[in-house]
Amino acid sequence: MQSIDPTEVIKKALAGIVDLTASYTRPLPSALRKWYVYTLDGGHSIVCWLEEHRDVIRANPQEAWQECVPVPVKTVLRLGYDVVDGCIVVKGLTYDPFIGVEVPDGDDEFQRIEPTDASSMMMMENGTGYPSTITRTNYFQSPMARGGYCFLTWNNRTARLLMPRDMCSEIVPEVRGASHVIISFDGQHYDLLFEDHTDSPYALMLTLSLSDRSVPRSDSGRTDLTFIGYDDDLNVVVQLPAKFRFVHHCPSRQPWPSGS
Repeated sequence: MQSIDPTEVIKKALAGIVDLTASYTRPLPSALRKWYVYTLDGGHSIVCWLEEHRDVIRANPQEAWQECVPVPVKTVLRLGYDVVDGCIVVKGLTYDPFIGVEVPDGDDEFQRIEPTDASSMMMMENGTGYPSTITRTNYFQSPMARGGYCFLTWNNRTARLLMPRDMCSEIVPEVRGASHVIISFDGQHYDLLFEDHTDSPYALMLTLSLSDRSVPRSDSGRTDLTFIGYDDDLNVVVQLPAKFRFVHHCPSRQPWPSGS
């Protein structure tokens, strides 16, 4: 039976929203330790599966990552868990597709990290014209880039994603079939959906602290944008038309309304 690799699951399911340098405040049981993550919007968490997805782990291990969810460490320890083929299955969880796992107040735990420092210290030189290119930046020498974070920077109707090497290797093959990018924003998170007209287009969610701009709500509905993805040598590795919408909550994985 094929084993499920926690590192690969975390890369696929949570790319762009985990702090790779974080650690929990107390020792964790060995079964939980390898599934520990610190998500930028959820804090100290364990990558888990709901009870209803227990059979997926055994029946289709290659696709099981699509059903995993980050759950606060406190919630996992309080509810208890089973280890199924190395994966963590927690009973009694309620999952809402719009807000994620419903957990009691007080179970979320956060530590002090200051990703907002990345944009304040960043140097970004832009080319002329549209779409707006980047000619020079020091982002890839920053602690955030070394930690594996992508960074979204805006200029002249162009969304530019700076991708550290490991993230670039993950993202570029996944988005080759995309026709455009739908960028959703809820005021705190950007959700990038690479629309390829399949049932499971690639998507990446970033906190606002991993961007240099809060796009105003008045820009919602714009379809005259361009998305450019850069590798760490500032080569353009992805360029697609882009659309922007303001949403109530990210992630927002709905397709763009037809005819608009």
